Amino acid sequence: MTDLTRIFMISGNLTSQWSDSIMVAKGYRRCVMAGLLIKNIPPEVHEWLKREAERNRRSMTQQAIVVLEERMRRFRPVKFPPPVQTRTVLTAEFIDRAKREGRV
Repeated sequence: MTDLTRIFMISGNLTSQWSDSIMVAKGYRRCVMAGLLIKNIPPEVHEWLKREAERNRRSMTQQAIVVLEERMRRFRPVKFPPPVQTRTVLTAEFIDRAKREGRV
């Protein structure tokens, strides 16, 4: 055990050592915030986000988080009407038979 290992050993063994130079907290993965990778952003959306981030003196990541948080505050779930009750149960077999008979 190196001196560095002894220094970072906390009661309850809260650290683990991968090599002589890397020490990682054992609960590290549970502490990390979730990440989001967005691919194929349309160029105009990317440019808008970049301009907004610069205007607000934020990174693009920080600006994207602000935009998502603001949208979440205004979010109202969509309420759909209850499903229509029919006399006939619409099974896959019933629908296939109707198609074969030319009913659409």
